[in-house]
Amino acid sequence: MLQSLIQFSLRYASLVVLTALLITGFAAYRIPNMSVDVFPELNAPTVVIMTEAGGLAADEVEQYVTFPIESAVNGMTGVRRVRSASAIGLSIVWVDLDWGADLYDARQLAAERLSTVRDSLPSDVEPFITPITSIAGEIMLVSLSSPPGNGPSVSPLELRSFAEFDLRNKVLAIPGVAQVVAIGGELPEYQVNVDQERLRIYGLTISDVVQAAGSSHSTASAGYLPNVGSFEIPIFTF
Repeated sequence: MLQSLIQFSLRYASLVVLTALLITGFAAYRIPNMSVDVFPELNAPTVVIMTEAGGLAADEVEQYVTFPIESAVNGMTGVRRVRSASAIGLSIVWVDLDWGADLYDARQLAAERLSTVRDSLPSDVEPFITPITSIAGEIMLVSLSSPPGNGPSVSPLELRSFAEFDLRNKVLAIPGVAQVVAIGGELPEYQVNVDQERLRIYGLTISDVVQAAGSSHSTASAGYLPNVGSFEIPIFTF
């Protein structure tokens, strides 16, 4: 077999050289346009939707969060299958696309579908699409807990606040980190204790209190005070 191949190459040397030149030229044309990664992409393109639902049990997360999101993305063009996982306070939905599907178009379409179901989800529940990562990407889970013993304890609210505002920003500054998501702990809550007698004195109702509490965290610009010395002072209403 090898001897026959050598004889053929010697007999048709010009044809062999021409074939080698054609293969080399085709390779030189294709190499600059080839995608480069640590490993070849062996998985179909996937859109991952993650939702935190604090205070909900696993079955409630599945019923009120996961199922509406699955129903919204199930009819997307190019969807091969939809998988999901529901845990206490967390929902993850994987949307597996057909081979060759454009991942960026699919992410845009998924974002549009999510906007249609946001009103049907529980309050304070906001689904988001996770960033695109390479096949070599990894997920690191870091847990925070209060130190045991007789030392000063840290409440779940303080742990969540530290993870979301301090630790998250520091980790995002590390090169190669795509996203940091804080899950668990306790979210801040404001309670209004109403005195019924004072409401009657001032002629107010519970609806007035609810409206005032809802607008207490909003700010709006009321213009400027001109010619205050050499400055213009902005005015805000709370």
